[in-house]
Amino acid sequence: MFQITEQMLDEFRTRLKSRNITVDDRGFAYRTNKLIVTAPTAAQWDQAVERVRGEGFEIEHEFSFDETDADPAIDVKVFTRSPDNGDVREFLEFLRREFKHVPDLCDFEADYCHVFFGNQYSGSPVYLGNPVYLGNPVYLGNPVYLGNPVYLGNPVYLGNPVYLGNPLLRNGAIPVQRAPALPEPCDCGPEKIVVLVLDTGLAREDPADPQTGVTEHEVLQGYADPHAAWVETVAKAGDESRVDEDLKGLLRLVDEGGKPLTHICGEPIVEAEDGNLPPVDVLDRQAGHGTFIAGIIRQHAPEAKVEIEGVLSSFGDGDDCDIAAGLLQAVDRLGAIDVINLSFGGYTEDGREPPILKRAINEAIENGAAVVAAAGNNNSSEKFWPAALPNVVAVGATYKGERAWFSNYGDWVDAAAPGVGVVSTFFKWKGKLKAHEFEVDGQKKRFKLDDFTNGWASWSGTSFAAPQIAAEIARRICSLGETAQEARDEVVRRFAGWPPAPPD
Repeated sequence: MFQITEQMLDEFRTRLKSRNITVDDRGFAYRTNKLIVTAPTAAQWDQAVERVRGEGFEIEHEFSFDETDADPAIDVKVFTRSPDNGDVREFLEFLRREFKHVPDLCDFEADYCHVFFGNQYSGSPVYLGNPVYLGNPVYLGNPVYLGNPVYLGNPVYLGNPVYLGNPLLRNGAIPVQRAPALPEPCDCGPEKIVVLVLDTGLAREDPADPQTGVTEHEVLQGYADPHAAWVETVAKAGDESRVDEDLKGLLRLVDEGGKPLTHICGEPIVEAEDGNLPPVDVLDRQAGHGTFIAGIIRQHAPEAKVEIEGVLSSFGDGDDCDIAAGLLQAVDRLGAIDVINLSFGGYTEDGREPPILKRAINEAIENGAAVVAAAGNNNSSEKFWPAALPNVVAVGATYKGERAWFSNYGDWVDAAAPGVGVVSTFFKWKGKLKAHEFEVDGQKKRFKLDDFTNGWASWSGTSFAAPQIAAEIARRICSLGETAQEARDEVVRRFAGWPPAPPD
């Protein structure tokens, strides 16, 4: 039976720490070294900024949002400091008290910079990194599969066992050898329907050349290509990989002393012909995510032009501040956007709407875009942001016509699409790793990364249900001439998923 060992948890916590992520015992994640301060537009910032800078913070982002029917006009400043200065929690709580009691600062509010994660099915880092939730099947998943060795020993369900003994760190994609049939595009006239995907990167044809703007996968060429400011954009998103090409979503495994790791949980990682065990690059948790989603839209709406803005690391994390900045930057770059796909999400302190991301999304909607987001994979009815925001289409996952066992649910989930074993484009792995054997139902199975060489994979999660709904909206805009909001409403009506509560 599957057991999460302390060694697995230590490895996972190390990855969270390397990304400056703290997991709060209340069930949300935030950047260890960032905080958000908001105030009405007319507020005087000098005293507030001086107070925050006195604790070693500097301004990283500044936003100004106009008044809307739902929200007043506000200014936002995002502060960051070195992680060496410690966790922001204690100072944040102090700052909140000061803002409340100092007359000149009573219009200011301080908040965590919440972290959101890409939604492959392999467990939420918020729960997996938090001992309060470990061992609880409501959070770790359905005991029907978590206690079942048929699922736990099978790469088809758990995903890529490059991390071998540690399922908490696995990339969930599974190589497939047969490409799906691709439909012909309908005629939309001279103007392409634009689908913006906020995610990880795209695998490029020449990763060594940072100026190359051609996507590696031939199926995506001409449909989804990196834009001119690609390198700068992804660098701003804080991605630790080398320009987050999805191909570059790799980690060099080292121990605490910086020496290359050769074993994980007692098993060898890689074996060279001479018998030595050299350093190894392995797939990060969400490597390939953006390329995979672009391929789903290519399959369901081939007439659309897919634009990708890099806002998630190859580990799969992005925060309220960087994602909002990426969205606003994409809006400035592209102008008219028809559909936006957000295959990530998470929870916040006290279940509040993420302040900056909410306002950035609302601006995009007011400019005419339909916004679609993944509902999350925690088998929970708790509101999952940004999917649960008003006017965002929250998409759950189905399996054989029923709610997938991992999919979140609730009256805030608007639509559903297949989310188990979805096949789409992936990067073309060029490395060499030892093939590993697994026993499933008494039969030995072999699995190796070299199987990714044809550029197709299977993956599960609400991440991969959402772009199907986004593509359906795009296709209606093209084929029927509907506005984005008209197409959104009709697709939600047609793809409404299941009752708000899970079946007994």
